[in-house]
Amino acid sequence: DIYGLQDELTPNVADKYVCFSGTNDVELGEIGGQWIVDATGGSGKIVYITGRAGVSTAEDRTVGFHNIVDQYPDLEIVAEQDGNYNRSDAMTVMEAILQANPQIDAVWCANDEMAGGVCQAISAAGREGILVGGANLQADAYERLLSGEQAADITTPCAMVIPALDAVVTVLEGGTVTEKTMYYPLDLVTKENAEQFKDQVY
Repeated sequence: DIYGLQDELTPNVADKYVCFSGTNDVELGEIGGQWIVDATGGSGKIVYITGRAGVSTAEDRTVGFHNIVDQYPDLEIVAEQDGNYNRSDAMTVMEAILQANPQIDAVWCANDEMAGGVCQAISAAGREGILVGGANLQADAYERLLSGEQAADITTPCAMVIPALDAVVTVLEGGTVTEKTMYYPLDLVTKENAEQFKDQVY
């Protein structure tokens, strides 16, 4: 039939790129989940501010986050809401969450833009003792780490482009790249070890 013929004529997506070099967003979510476990001792009331619904990075980070926190029955997720990867949206969402929950021990946000909005909402509400984690190690988040306003972050190193460029050079020189997926290492960043990750801030 025509659909079967179309399938035969359409190249497989694997034929359309040499390789992928980047970060594993499931792993990133697992690091965020493990941070919350360690920060709370595996017990407490937590909030998860997710990325934009339907975006693969957001979906993968959520899978990773739940891979970890769901193993701890004493961790209660009092709210899990979409912050749209946006600072203003996350601030608005967090304002409502704070009003509805007199006790919150820690919040993990799937990126630093949302972490910035969450920190603003917490400060404006006069709430203290709520630990906030983010991801991507943006410049303003790095400053929040140093000041103690944000408790943790996760790298998404710009250096992940280097293996991709190496692959391009290899192909242009007539070589072959056999590794289709290359994940760059991720690290948890806190105030204590922030200095060693200064070159990964963007």
